[in-house]
Amino acid sequence: MKMLTYNLGAFAANCYLVYDEESRKACLIDPGAYDAKIIEVISTKVLSLEYIILTHRHLDHILGVNAFKQKTGARIAVHEL
Repeated sequence: MKMLTYNLGAFAANCYLVYDEESRKACLIDPGAYDAKIIEVISTKVLSLEYIILTHRHLDHILGVNAFKQKTGARIAVHEL
């Protein structure tokens, strides 16, 4: 299991790309903005982004969700509350 950390958006909120090297399945946690570099890493490492996980729904953690979903087809996971 590997984890890469990115500081995204105007608030430089932490975003994490977590992936398994064997299965190539990945999840993206709290994308506060869209960053093409993350898509490049996903492509270069031949990862399948399965989920975009939101720890909470504050603006600085969700602004990149739609763009990443459109680019990858990943499902969004967030607690109902």
